[in-house]
Amino acid sequence: MSEKESPKIRDIAKFKKMREEMKAFKMMKRILPFVSPILSLLGVNTKQMKEALAEFDKLEEQFLDLSEFPDQFNDVFSSRGWIVYDFLNLDIAKEALEISKTDIETAERFLVDYYTPENVQFLLRIMQGVEAFRPRMSLAELAFIDSFCSWNTKYKLGNC
Repeated sequence: MSEKESPKIRDIAKFKKMREEMKAFKMMKRILPFVSPILSLLGVNTKQMKEALAEFDKLEEQFLDLSEFPDQFNDVFSSRGWIVYDFLNLDIAKEALEISKTDIETAERFLVDYYTPENVQFLLRIMQGVEAFRPRMSLAELAFIDSFCSWNTKYKLGNC
C-alpha cells in the first residue's frame, strides 16, 4: 500500500484469514471427486462433505460482497463525506452505488433522501447509548435541529 492509499476494509485481518480459508475450501471442492473413493474406504461420509461444499460458491459470493462492498462505496462517496458504517442501510448504500455509475449527484441525493428526521432521531437514540458519544450529543442534536429546518419544507414538519 502506498503512502497516499488509505487502508481498505477488505484488508482487515479477519477478512484476510477468511480469504485463506476460502482458498482451502476451493481446493477441497476441486479434489473431492478424486479423493472421495479413498475417503469412503476410510469411513468418511463424503456425501455430507459434498452437500456442504455445494453451498460454498454462494457463501463465497456473499463473503466477497461483504468484504469488497464497503471499500467500493467508500471509494466513490468518501470524497463527498459518506462512508459505510454499522447502521447504514446496505440496500440503500448498494442502490446508491449502482446509481453513482451513471450520476453521482443523483446517487448522493438518494442517500440524503434516505435520512428522514425519523431515521436521524433513531440514530441519535443509538448514539446516546454509546458512552463515548455522550459528550457530543448536544452538538449532534444541534446539527439535527439545523437539518430539521431544511427538512421542514420537504417533510412539512412545522416551525424551525
